[in-house]
Parts: sequence; C-alpha cells; structure tokens
Amino acid sequence: MELKLLITDDETMDREGLARQLDWKEYSICEVFTAKDGLSALEILENNDIDILLSDIKMPLMSGIELAKTAKEMKPELQIVFVSGYDDFMFAKMAIQINVHEYILKPVCTKELSDCIKNLVDKIREQKTMSSGRVQGMQSAKENKDAVERDNPVRKLHNLKTTTEVDYLEEHRKSRSSAVVREVISYVESNYKNNINLDKIAEIMYYTPNYLGKIFKQETELYFSDYLMEYRMRQAAILLRDRNIKILEVSMSVGYKSIPTFIKKFKSVYGVTPSEYKKYL
Repeated sequence: MELKLLITDDETMDREGLARQLDWKEYSICEVFTAKDGLSALEILENNDIDILLSDIKMPLMSGIELAKTAKEMKPELQIVFVSGYDDFMFAKMAIQINVHEYILKPVCTKELSDCIKNLVDKIREQKTMSSGRVQGMQSAKENKDAVERDNPVRKLHNLKTTTEVDYLEEHRKSRSSAVVREVISYVESNYKNNINLDKIAEIMYYTPNYLGKIFKQETELYFSDYLMEYRMRQAAILLRDRNIKILEVSMSVGYKSIPTFIKKFKSVYGVTPSEYKKYL
C-alpha cells in the first residue's frame, strides 16, 4: 500500500522542516506534497489522491479549519492532523467537530509525529481493507481505532469535565516545553566553544528553528542568540580571572574568531572591555 501526504504551512522553514522530519517511506508514504496556503492545498487535493493532510491552523487567506472542512467535503475519507503553535483549546474543540485525527503542538516532537503517522497508516490500511469487501475485519478495525484514539489529546478534550483535567493537559504541555529548552541549554553548555546557532541545534533536535526559538523565548524570556552570547561572556569572564591569559585565547575559547567582535560583545554585557575587566580584578 502506497500513500500520499500533503503538508500545508505558510512558514517555509516549518513546512520544509516537517517534510524532512521523518523518513516517510518507512510509513508507506511514497509521495510528500507541500503547500504554502489553503488555496494551494485544495488545488493539490483536487489533482492528487491524497490520503493524509498535515496542516497548520493559523494561515493567511484560508485557515486550517476552513481548509479541513472543504477538504473533507472533497474527500470524506481524508485523514487530517493539525499541527499548531497555538495552544488554544477552542481550536481543539473545532478539530473534534470536523473529525480531525489528532492535534499536535509545535515544536513537533519527532516521536509524537511518528506515533501519530503510524496509527494513521494502520487506520487507513484497515479502512482500505474493509472497503474492498473484508467485512469480517470491521470489528477489529473499530477496536484498533479506539486504541489509537484513547490517548489522543483532542479526543480527551471531548471528555474533559473538570478544571483539574484541563490544568493537567496544560502542565503536560509546559513540562514538555521545559524539557526541550533544558536540552537546548545543555547543548549550549557542552558546545559553546564551537560554531553553533539555533539552526544547527534545531536540525540536531529535529525541530524547526522558528518554533524552537519561539519556545525558548517563552521559557527563558531571552532570544536564543542573546542567551548564547551572554553565556559565552560569562565563561569569558571566568577565564579572564587568569591574569596570564591573553584576550585572543579567551576569544577563541568562547567561540569568537574575531577579537573585535568578542570585545564588542563583552563590553555590551559588562560595560567594559576585556582588558579593562582584567584591571578591575
């Protein structure tokens, strides 16, 4: 069975990042289409036998909700997954109404995306089997579907009855975000001497730079570039306590090949140049 996937997102880096995040052929997906907005997505849906639609929610011209509704009218058996950086339960409720399979928060965890796609492929495989006349498989397909959706956060919302349950989901999201940020900080602490940036870390962690930067800013109240620079300057200040060390050595040790750039950054943090700082010690 060969399937086709359509990824729709107005952010180029996010769209391309999702397209590269998994080895889709391992999931029986032979073709991956991408669209920058809802109108382009509808055109692709009209001209191709798409099985799975992976779409952002907030997009210009046509929202993901509007796209999903229209896409379902065109192809009722289409499976839809929303991927959004907007943690808004109203969107999740709308997703339930139009029978969206799952609602995944950005930045997208590779394992979460992988599990979702595996479940969807199983679901599609069973549907295709049933449609070919194997009625005896209907009950097992239903049981599988129930198992697939039991832990689906969107389905859970359907049964939320207390504020405590809502708080639990919110804390779970925050916990996951904090874990991601801790991983970024750990990487910086181990590699600040090297030529690193958010794009490189995002690639290693299988996230898009845009959303990794967003979640880092939310958690630390600092842009990643500012955090990296300030961390390097703190390390430089420690090294400068050694009166015998040269400014060039310090600069290279904290990831700056250009001494003028290093001096400028150091002064922006401490208000004095590295040489002046050494005099005050």
